[in-house]
Amino acid sequence: MDGRVYTLTINDERTLYAGTDGGVFKSEDQGRHWTSCNKGLTNRLVRALALDADNPNVLYAGAWNGRVHVSTDAGKTWQERSRGLPSSEIRFLSVHTHDPRRLYAGVSGGVYTTISRGEQWRPGGEFTGTLQCMAMDPDHPDTLYVGTTANGAHKSTDGGTTWLSLNTVFTDVATLVISPRSPDTVYAISQGKVHRTGSAGAEWTYVDSYRDLSVARSLAISIQDPRAVYVGLQDGLHKSNDARQTWFRSEQGIEGLNVQVLAVDPVEPNTVYACTGNRLFISTDGGRTW
Repeated sequence: MDGRVYTLTINDERTLYAGTDGGVFKSEDQGRHWTSCNKGLTNRLVRALALDADNPNVLYAGAWNGRVHVSTDAGKTWQERSRGLPSSEIRFLSVHTHDPRRLYAGVSGGVYTTISRGEQWRPGGEFTGTLQCMAMDPDHPDTLYVGTTANGAHKSTDGGTTWLSLNTVFTDVATLVISPRSPDTVYAISQGKVHRTGSAGAEWTYVDSYRDLSVARSLAISIQDPRAVYVGLQDGLHKSNDARQTWFRSEQGIEGLNVQVLAVDPVEPNTVYACTGNRLFISTDGGRTW
């Protein structure tokens, strides 16, 4: 792959896609071999990827210059669909799980939506702060969370039309992840520390006091077993098998490396991927070895 990996996504057929500084790359053998998927991409600095849950051949890519592209042939070719979007880095993309015509795009200035598979985008409601990250509840896809650089987290229950500021004890939110089978449970990384809410954002607790002074960079939860939570660190990885009550280092093979991106296979929960810059590691034993 060419350059740093910014995002990984896996479909139900276990095809792996990576968004990088050099475009989109695809692997059908758990990352052992990769092919470039960039025909038609007008910008290859890909920061966000999103899959259509109803059709594994349809995926979307968002670039740093505000351009969104769609592929309907599993990444072989792309068409730009950016009308209405600002020239600002696409930091998040998601396809509405109940209506594949609807998508969300998170940019620094806010959230944009489309009801035409990207043919036309329009801005959502305003919230305070600069968007850094975003998460969509897959079971209730009109429920969105955004994290900002200095104004904490915000929540929308109407697809981004209106926003409620959440009462967080932290302000700088770099990562948000919703537990796949418990949508009221959301994890947030702020200034290298992990926080958690079990009440859909009403109350938050600091949950990584288990750790040493290592800085958290990424977080992923198993779809098959939501009790399995992985936290990528500046110098390795921690895992919890009991929904964050206890933690242990799970990093043989990636000790001391900066784990910036994590992804768990949606079909085989013991298969986990970790990205450290432009290097990709795989674990097939639930994170014990890499």
